Order: sequence, then structure tokens, then C-alpha cells
Amino acid sequence: MKKTVFAALALFFTLASIILASNTFSKIDHVAIQYWDQDTGEYGIQAYITDKSSLKVIRESLNKASHEKRQSEMSQSANIKMTVFYEDNKEEKIYLWKESGQFTIFTSGDRDGTYYLSEGKAKDRLEEVLK
Repeated sequence: MKKTVFAALALFFTLASIILASNTFSKIDHVAIQYWDQDTGEYGIQAYITDKSSLKVIRESLNKASHEKRQSEMSQSANIKMTVFYEDNKEEKIYLWKESGQFTIFTSGDRDGTYYLSEGKAKDRLEEVLK
């Protein structure tokens, strides 16, 4: 009986770990940043972020964000389109919006829902990296 309970718990925690790991932003190779241009109505010139410390800031900021399953409707285009290139050659488009001068919300083209960046140093450091 104890072995069955132990096996069930082990299976549960293994599956939970896999699910949680799939919701994280990890193994980022580099990031392309494009800023919204009001005049042209398009995202402008790309800047690339490749240095490890900046990628770590981006990864930590994205992973600390709280997630809501519902997709928020935004009345304006995102301030930044960030294309995240992963080590396994996959890529993901992330759209960031500013409110009151700070990045607060982002969505992903590949993940459902809306993400809210957490207050504090992670948000401030992300702001510095994306300037």
C-alpha cells in the first residue's frame, strides 16, 4: 500500500514539474527588440540582445510575471515586439505594453493569457535592458 501511494506521489510531482517547466521562459539564446513607431504604424529597426547578463534579466523578469488565463484586449499596439530565440532554434513573439512609463503587461504569440510583470527590481532592470 505504501509503495502505491509513494509511486502515485512521485508520478504527481514529476508531472507537475514538467508542466511548470513548460511554462517558463528558459534557454534563451538571443532576443530581437523592435519598438513601435507611431509615425509609420509599424515596428521599427531591430536591436539584438546577446549578452548573458541582459538575457538573464529578461528571463528572470518574464518568469517572475504573474499569469492570467484570459487574454486582455489592448486598445493600442504594444510598445515593444520582442522576438525570443531559444537554444533549440524555436522562436516566440512577445509583446510588451507600457503603462505610466513602465512595462507592466506582456502577451505571447505562443502562450494563452496575459502576463503582468511583478513590481520591484526585476521590472526596473528589464526597463534598463530594453532602453
